[in-house]
Amino acid sequence: MQRVADIAEEVGGDIRLTRQQNFIVGNVPEHKVAWVVHQLEKVGYPLHINRIWGRSIACTGEPFCNFSVTETKTKLKEIVERLEARFGEAIADLKIHLDGCPHACGQHWVGDIGLQGTTARETDEAGGKIQAYDIILRGGLGRKTAIGKQLLRRIPSDLVPLYVERLVEAWLSLRTVRNGNAANYSFRDFCDECTDEELIAIAEGRLTARDLMKRVAPELVMAC
Repeated sequence: MQRVADIAEEVGGDIRLTRQQNFIVGNVPEHKVAWVVHQLEKVGYPLHINRIWGRSIACTGEPFCNFSVTETKTKLKEIVERLEARFGEAIADLKIHLDGCPHACGQHWVGDIGLQGTTARETDEAGGKIQAYDIILRGGLGRKTAIGKQLLRRIPSDLVPLYVERLVEAWLSLRTVRNGNAANYSFRDFCDECTDEELIAIAEGRLTARDLMKRVAPELVMAC
């Protein structure tokens, strides 16, 4: 961030921070725009990147917050990298909000997928606590404002990326077979169309996307 400040200062610009933890370099002279973009890429902030990186958010988390009981930014990075490697630009509009405790500094109640840090019921071999997360779905802002619902509780940290991947895979599978309506079928639409039990079963690997389609869109399954 110090290097970003140097870049802005060098062109007489300024920096503004957003509530999504993104930053905007403003008042850049037109003839300096390309140079600023190049310099930011060198720092590690490319302008052209999957939008999920700018739409997702994690709180400060451990080891910098005394309230947090889990990793936050590193865990979110792990999840987003996994999803991007598997699904590419198809997940650009997905919002993942992750917190290390119930205080919700990362707004996990209103993300497409919310994650709240906790501890697993089991302990490790030394009797210590295992990091885990609750998974919250059906949250949102805007036209579909809602507080999400905790559907999966105390999922061990190492399983969380897989659970999220299964949910996203089912959403994209159902969106794909809807042809012309695909672009308007959001992750929230997918969650609203499914029952709590179905979402839990998908995350746990007990229900596949095709099994789900047999119920919600049997005519589409036959067409496939």
